[in-house]
Amino acid sequence: MQEMIQKGNVVALGECGLDKNSAVSFEAQQHVFDQQVLLAIAFQKPLIIHCVRAFQEVVASLVKAKFNLPAIFHGYRKNWILAKQLIDKGYYLSIGIHCLDGSQDEVVRNIPLTHLFLETDTYTATNVATLYQYVAQVRSIPVEMLKQALYHNYKIVLKK
Repeated sequence: MQEMIQKGNVVALGECGLDKNSAVSFEAQQHVFDQQVLLAIAFQKPLIIHCVRAFQEVVASLVKAKFNLPAIFHGYRKNWILAKQLIDKGYYLSIGIHCLDGSQDEVVRNIPLTHLFLETDTYTATNVATLYQYVAQVRSIPVEMLKQALYHNYKIVLKK
């Protein structure tokens, strides 16, 4: 990873993180994640975080390393209470097509546009435009406003 991150086309480090559903021991995951966080700091790269049932541990690792760069929790599927805690720490959340079933409307409605990303991430027939339309509808904003906000976040996080 250290060799790859030095290439000019690397804009972020990830997807990395912790997953309590993984067959890999949590101790091994924690060690690797801590090293990835330090690598991101050394090369001043944002993190794209994969987190399954380990939000406290991920945040603890970031705090311990004094990580002060952007971090995006990808595939966020949890509730608004946790979302608010993460946002209050300055993190971004990326929400995928699973929200189309209405299960995350509270998160979609309440997350500040300044901390939101959208993703498809999985092999699916769902077009990303469908996701944009759904989120704009839930938030009662024009799709164009959502697009502009997400593009702004992209430029800020990935320094484009």
